[in-house]
Amino acid sequence: MTAVVIRDLADEEAADLGRLLVAVYSGLDGFPGPHEQPAYYDMLMRIGEFTRRRGVRVLVAAGPDAQLLGGVVYFGDMREYGSGGSATRVTGASGIRLLGVAPGARGKGVGKALTLACIDLARSAGHAEVVLHTTQAMGTAWALYERLGFARSADLDFLQGTLPVFGFRLRLAGSDQGAGVHAESIAPDDEGADGLARLLASLQPTLNPGLFVFVRVDALSDAEALDALAVFREAEGMTAVVPEPQARRAGLAGFTAAWITLAVHSDLQAVGLTAAFSRALADAGIACNVFAAIHHDHVFVPAERGVDALACLRALQRNARVRGEPGASSEHALPQ
Repeated sequence: MTAVVIRDLADEEAADLGRLLVAVYSGLDGFPGPHEQPAYYDMLMRIGEFTRRRGVRVLVAAGPDAQLLGGVVYFGDMREYGSGGSATRVTGASGIRLLGVAPGARGKGVGKALTLACIDLARSAGHAEVVLHTTQAMGTAWALYERLGFARSADLDFLQGTLPVFGFRLRLAGSDQGAGVHAESIAPDDEGADGLARLLASLQPTLNPGLFVFVRVDALSDAEALDALAVFREAEGMTAVVPEPQARRAGLAGFTAAWITLAVHSDLQAVGLTAAFSRALADAGIACNVFAAIHHDHVFVPAERGVDALACLRALQRNARVRGEPGASSEHALPQ
């Protein structure tokens, strides 16, 4: 898979993403062209306007040179979904629309990374499922969705003019516990192998859209002006972690990172969690910087390794769950 960063669309990129999506969709065999459905392609060209809707985010995949490789629209409120059929009446769900990948970036995991980012947002929102639509002309996307666990849901089907559009749903595991968010809280008296194993089994890593830059600032007011996510004061000066667009506009440079949140709710005195996941990342050759907040741990990794780090942490959680199943050997309760 090519190095890819998933982040929110920048305002100045909206026109470029619109043109990319128009080129992608108009190039699909068997899909209506701009002359057949002009309103649809006008919507693609104005893709940036989706960000004005409640609960909607336009995500992009950017390559090593910041070039746009693809994009997708995530709907945290299905009332804003805007398709035909019954999808806008679905509750407790997130939606995905308008996934598109540049021709030169296909087959490199870009579409999968964008889709997984939307699924992570749905989990973070505590939603029970993810809804999307596709057509027979979009065979590559159809196959991707099925590989990721989406299943056909005929009740969501509709006609776009004369074009059949097919609905899919992905049921999110643990949705009866708020999609895994805050699924486990480990207190200091749960320390030891069993407590750490339960923490790892409930890790729930989520890759947050966007990039963040570690910069030096002179005063707290400077950090606030940059919409800093976090600030740390040292004897040598003050470090702020700020969204990449704000750092770029201010002419500031520094370590640029992807931000992963571990949704498990661990006590600040819990022993071994940071060591376990940082060791897993180190074994994969991924550097990490950790902020331990009151509710969750937050992991910052090199921007180009965000998707790789997410996969690594998911594997750590999956392995911990398997080792915790009845009959599993207790000597393998922790990663070796």
